[in-house]
Amino acid sequence: MKYDIHGPMELPRDRAQRFTRNAREKRAFWEEMDEGQAGLSYACGCHLLSVRNRIWHVGLAQKQSFRDECFTSDKILKTEDAMNGGGGAAYLTLIARKTNGGRFTRPSVNGSRDIADLELPLIGSALERNENLLNRSATKNLREMVVPGFINSPHGCGNDSSVKAFRQIMGI
Repeated sequence: MKYDIHGPMELPRDRAQRFTRNAREKRAFWEEMDEGQAGLSYACGCHLLSVRNRIWHVGLAQKQSFRDECFTSDKILKTEDAMNGGGGAAYLTLIARKTNGGRFTRPSVNGSRDIADLELPLIGSALERNENLLNRSATKNLREMVVPGFINSPHGCGNDSSVKAFRQIMGI
C-alpha cells in the first residue's frame, strides 16, 4: 500500500471568487492535473480540502475516482463553507493510492479498505488543527474522547507521572 501526495492545487473560482459551478472550468482543472501527472484524476485515495493552510474536510475516493468524488454536490457545499469559514481560496490535496508497479490504483466496487484506514488518522490530525472541521460522521468519537496527554487532553493533566510516561513511550 503505497501513496503519493499531490498538491495543494487551487480550486477554480468564479468572478465573485466563489468555488465555480461551471462544468467546463472543473473539467479544465482535472485536465490540467492530468497533464502534470497522467491519470491522477482517475485514481483513488484520500483528498483534503484546505483554506489558508487549515484542512476543512477530509474525504475518500475508493469506489469512485477523485474526478467523480471531489466535486459532488455535497463536496461543493463543503468547499463553499470552507471558503466562507476560512476566508480565502480553497485548495485540494490528493493522497493517491499506487500499485506495486507504480501506477495509480483505479477505484473498485469493493473499494480498498486501507483508504478508509488512512482517512481516520487524517481526520484526527485535521481536527486537532481545526475544531470546525466539516467532517461529521467520523469525528463524533474524536471530538468527545479524552485521553490525558494524547487526545482532547484537559489542561494541567499532563503532569501526572503515568501521563508523562505514556507520552514518552508514544514519542509525544
